[in-house]
Amino acid sequence: MGVDLLQVGVSGLLSSQQRLGTTGHNIANVNTDGFSRQTVLQETSNPVRAGNNFTGTGTRVSQIERVFDQFRYNEVVFNQTLNSAAQTTATKMQRLDETMSLIGKSISTSLNDLFGAVNSLVDVPGDIGLREVMLAKADTLSKNMSSVQSALNGEYNSVNEDLESSATNVTEIAEQLAALNRDIVKASANNSTPSDLLDKRDNLVKELSSYTSVSTVETNDGALNVYIAGGQTLVTGTTKFSVGVEAGNPDPRQTQLFIQSPSGAKQSLPGDNIGGSMGALIKYRDGVLSDTMNKLGQTAISIADSFNTVQSQGMDLNGLQGQNLFKDINDTESAQRRFLSDFDNTGTLSGEVDITDINQLTSDDYRLDFDGTNYTMTNQSTGVSQVLTPDNAAAPVGSRTYTTGDGFTFKETGGVPQNGDSFIIQPTRLGAQNLDVNLTQPEQIATSSIVEVYADDKNVNTAKLEITSVDNTAAAGFPSAGNDLTLEVFESPVGTYN
Repeated sequence: MGVDLLQVGVSGLLSSQQRLGTTGHNIANVNTDGFSRQTVLQETSNPVRAGNNFTGTGTRVSQIERVFDQFRYNEVVFNQTLNSAAQTTATKMQRLDETMSLIGKSISTSLNDLFGAVNSLVDVPGDIGLREVMLAKADTLSKNMSSVQSALNGEYNSVNEDLESSATNVTEIAEQLAALNRDIVKASANNSTPSDLLDKRDNLVKELSSYTSVSTVETNDGALNVYIAGGQTLVTGTTKFSVGVEAGNPDPRQTQLFIQSPSGAKQSLPGDNIGGSMGALIKYRDGVLSDTMNKLGQTAISIADSFNTVQSQGMDLNGLQGQNLFKDINDTESAQRRFLSDFDNTGTLSGEVDITDINQLTSDDYRLDFDGTNYTMTNQSTGVSQVLTPDNAAAPVGSRTYTTGDGFTFKETGGVPQNGDSFIIQPTRLGAQNLDVNLTQPEQIATSSIVEVYADDKNVNTAKLEITSVDNTAAAGFPSAGNDLTLEVFESPVGTYN
């Protein structure tokens, strides 16, 4: 059989036409995000036998390949995860800094104003106008604390909303990847390379890596299995898993991410392994933001306790012992909200946390684990653990009190714990939210000592006594009008005072 010269020429033209078309495709997509340049591979057409020889029949296009560097692509995906995490952290930190700069300084200003009002009242304790000013300044401090707390709560909620939005986006990407896997497997059945489909899939993986850490494994049929957050399956072949958020445990506001299989089985995604913007959001919320809220609460509790202590040791304008200027830091509601039970506990224990020493109090949270006999308390920031010993060991389980040595006590108020139960203690988280003014009348401000000490005119020395604290004004022997307490000091023997 002879060779058709026209057919040979046409084969060359057709191959060149395809090369030109591919070049045009490359040029047209030069600004397309994620597009990989394509190149045409040619080979000779099958020859024909002519006697003892073979005669060429022209050329043909064997394959159109992507110019693609897998190593460089993997590096881009990896660094995209790191960059997204860094940018998210920087954005959130800047926003928090702006919040504290704009409204946080109002706390120091109002606190200084309150101290100024106190100093003015000390000079003229009977002035009702100055008393009203002091109450007004205390109320301003309370409102400013509440305002900052509300702003931080809003930021906390914003992070949770960002996590929910990100989880939705990840699920949508997973759905698109599963669909592309199906199309790519079908298109690759005849050993062809669906370059544009592969570009779309790789671009989606890169987008996914901005939300979380990603690893992939390509199967023999061309499908891509995708894993996130340290190895959790997101896409396997044409099957996609979904990512969502649910209420935190034991703190419902501390929302948690989970991954769900098509059958409905859920598995939590630990924040330490997520990476990307979602990992950064969780670390920011559970780290810097929560610590800021705790420190603000610690400040509020210290202010309230200090003013309340001074008030209780004085007498108001009506001749009565001073009442708390601010709401009791250990009122029942506040004490209960500091104690959170894990949803999975099998026991029924309820508890309260009372602040006992603001000098020992920290801004840390604590985890409490019950092993069937003892409680082990672990500082969530330092990792330091201690086994708690009950102050009243003879009392039945469910009604014991434990002094922690960290400025607070834990009280069992009902129910019984079971082996394996766990709890979270947040001593200061809501402190700023609870800084409410308790006094309603200016006359209630205590400006004089509840106990006065006078030296007898017949004393032969210059010794002075000072009242440092008042513990129980209801005691039977407590000094009162017409019931003075006389304290005599004498030497017996000489040089020894009694």
